[in-house]
Amino acid sequence: MSSHNELAFRAGRWILDGLRTASAPWAASGLTKSVTLSAWFEDWPRPDLTYTDPKTKRSLAVEFKPPGHGKREYVTGLGQCLTYLNSFDYAVLFLPRVAIDGFLIADYIGDTVRAPSLAGVPLGILAYDDEPDDDITVVEVLRERSGVPTGSGATRRRTFWGYWRDLSNHDLLALLLLIDQKGTFEKAWKLFWSRSLSTGKARNWEGNARRPQSSSAHNGWKLNTELSLRHAGLASNDGRLTEAGLALLTLGKIYGADGLAFLDELARCVLAAGRHIELIYWVAELQVKLPAKALKNAEAFLEALDAELIHQGVIKPPKGSSKATYLRDEPKLWNKLGLMRPRAEAQYFHPKIGWVFDWRRISGILAAR
Repeated sequence: MSSHNELAFRAGRWILDGLRTASAPWAASGLTKSVTLSAWFEDWPRPDLTYTDPKTKRSLAVEFKPPGHGKREYVTGLGQCLTYLNSFDYAVLFLPRVAIDGFLIADYIGDTVRAPSLAGVPLGILAYDDEPDDDITVVEVLRERSGVPTGSGATRRRTFWGYWRDLSNHDLLALLLLIDQKGTFEKAWKLFWSRSLSTGKARNWEGNARRPQSSSAHNGWKLNTELSLRHAGLASNDGRLTEAGLALLTLGKIYGADGLAFLDELARCVLAAGRHIELIYWVAELQVKLPAKALKNAEAFLEALDAELIHQGVIKPPKGSSKATYLRDEPKLWNKLGLMRPRAEAQYFHPKIGWVFDWRRISGILAAR
């Protein structure tokens, strides 16, 4: 059976395709052909999939439930969707029609949503038989919403996956130690900057000393580092270590920043909490559809891949971006974590193919928990 991540990706792809081709009779009018995937990296709750419509400014959160569970798991999904409505305009529960004991759970939850106590809640229910992108039943259409959510809504980023720039495994472990000692990222950062980055004692992925950073680079480094920690689920919005951050720190204390256990857990956080696995699935699916001329060299490949991701609604169209392409630092990180099979050192592109992922390692990392 496919993993939860792969099944959720397929469900999300089905939703996105239906919305962008105007073939989603289950959707509310606030979701148009302009919908794209969106980012959401709050501490809690974290939906499986999030979308925004730049035309209507409406947002959608989706909770996907895989097959093979009891009734309790699917009823919990309904509760999760209700919490999403604090921050999103709409919520959809995507679940199997039948629970593991044969109970028609999708129909039961549909009846529950139609009860007077939940009348008017902007919630939809989609059910599948065996596969999340085939034989879909619309149990309850997505209702229109009046008013706006009380929360902050979907994060306004052009990419849905977690940000990661510059931060190495060695610097990450040093920061986790400082946050644990000082309590917050803000306090830890001051020490890390004054003791390491500005003095040339910080280290890159190979363990070599970085050159000293000037004061003009301080704000950029700080923002990049804070976003990396938050998006990977290692630090909370208030700068404190999360449960995942503490778990990674423990592995770092035992095995060190170069230890396989530390790197595996970091990779899991980036893939799952940072939603990089979703991006990897998109890349793997789209690169095989690119024309031959796009697979001649790395530059042509990145340009064509970017264009296809925009066309599919995976990322938003650019607005004055200084970057040549969106995907720039991601393959560097994936390579450092052993998620790719590079052609040569720091050369990720394979002519006529694109990027080659180590699916055995990726699957093993995600299955570890």
